[in-house]
Amino acid sequence: MMWDFNIAKAIGLVLRTWPYLLLRLVFFGLSASVLVAIIASAGLLGHRFGPQMTSSLTAMQSGLLGVIFGIPFGLFVVRLFREHSLFLVKAAHVAVMVRLMDGRSLGGKSQLAFGAGSVREKFSQPSVLFSLDQLINCALKRTRSCLGQMGGAVPGVGMLVGLARSMAEISVSFIDEIILAHNMRTRKHNAWDSSADAIVLYTQNRKIMIKNAAWLTIFMFVFGGLITFMAIGPMMHLFADVSGPSFIYALVSSVAIAIVLIEVVLEPFAIAALSEVFFKVTDGQNIEPELELKLDRISEQFGLLRDRAAEKSTKILQQM
Repeated sequence: MMWDFNIAKAIGLVLRTWPYLLLRLVFFGLSASVLVAIIASAGLLGHRFGPQMTSSLTAMQSGLLGVIFGIPFGLFVVRLFREHSLFLVKAAHVAVMVRLMDGRSLGGKSQLAFGAGSVREKFSQPSVLFSLDQLINCALKRTRSCLGQMGGAVPGVGMLVGLARSMAEISVSFIDEIILAHNMRTRKHNAWDSSADAIVLYTQNRKIMIKNAAWLTIFMFVFGGLITFMAIGPMMHLFADVSGPSFIYALVSSVAIAIVLIEVVLEPFAIAALSEVFFKVTDGQNIEPELELKLDRISEQFGLLRDRAAEKSTKILQQM
């Protein structure tokens, strides 16, 4: 089979966590609305005041410049949502999905209460999880070096390897969520240590994990493209009477809608699917010491994870 996860099983698991789907819709919908509002406001300001500031630009040109300057500012503001969304929404959702995947009860709690409690127990505050997530992302990208110099002398193979590596890098955004799922599943209280273990396990099984993550990345792009195409018409109609580059407003809004739906629907599906694969292939596996040493040599971030793990273990022992 082209992929190793059960689509129906993953969809079923995601639907069972419908409270978090609604929470994602509210959270990421608000984030996208803020982004569109900032960009449209920058375009309107440019369209209105640009020609008064310089006669060399038309109203449409200055409106377009406003949009161009508004995009990075809007993305910066939205990025501030990420730390808290990771803590309050994504990690909690993963905790509930892992619990249900293992067939275990939530202890009589609601999904939202169980997820929030699990995340606080593991990470205590958003900054801890955000810092850990950044280290995991950087360490994962460095694991591509473990693939070696493949296909260097075979015509055409080098290009395919380059494409595969590019796909692997894009797919890392899914893999770090799986490491979070491993964190939630393991009984270790040291999240830094269990994250480092998960990176080694991922690298040991990188071919199967990258293959499945690549398929899910393709699904994401196809899904996002279809949603953007379907939304562009209604958005153009909505912004038809708005001053400035209305097509840009419509395009940004359509892309934002696609991103929100990916965050709400496709990302939880990808996490459920990849978690199934990861838990299945790593069941009973031991950490390969040689590979762990290699990762420690090639990735400063992986070494930092182990250092933080040692510090955390020392604190835990001192509290006992």
